[in-house]
Amino acid sequence: MKPDIQKRLQDDFGGDFLQALKEFMDWDAEVKGLLDDRKVRSVIHLTKGNFDELKKMKQAAKENYRDVLMWAEYDEFKIQIRDFKKPFGQEMIEDPLEQK
Repeated sequence: MKPDIQKRLQDDFGGDFLQALKEFMDWDAEVKGLLDDRKVRSVIHLTKGNFDELKKMKQAAKENYRDVLMWAEYDEFKIQIRDFKKPFGQEMIEDPLEQK
């Protein structure tokens, strides 16, 4: 797990950190190690440290990961404002209207 993801899990989930980490480790095992960082970051961003929400968003991502990416990276006008292919702290798109 990338350092930025682990740090964000620790920051957001505090005492539930190990339980949250296990959720992602189990999910990664289900997909044979092919869980990508963009999905993980999106789920973490959306759950804001709420373990019950983490379980819901994880399930939503399994059903249709594009929904979760859309909720995490785009605003209500469907303009991309975050890019979770980038580490936490670097995900914001400076001027979304200037995108090519």
